Amino acid sequence: MKDEDWIIGRAVYDILQSGQKNHISRKMLVDYLTRKYVYIYEHSDSVEEVLLYESALNIIICSPE
Repeated sequence: MKDEDWIIGRAVYDILQSGQKNHISRKMLVDYLTRKYVYIYEHSDSVEEVLLYESALNIIICSPE
């Protein structure tokens, strides 16, 4: 889970760096991670990396509000 935590933290950091001033919503995080997952899925040769992004996305989707 350590790698998934890093992926989620990096996503939050990237969203903040993009100029987001408001509260980061779950939907915003899911949208960002989905785009990142699709990019990794299409461009990475590493199955492990794809699975880590999928797992990080599932953690956000399945976590209680």
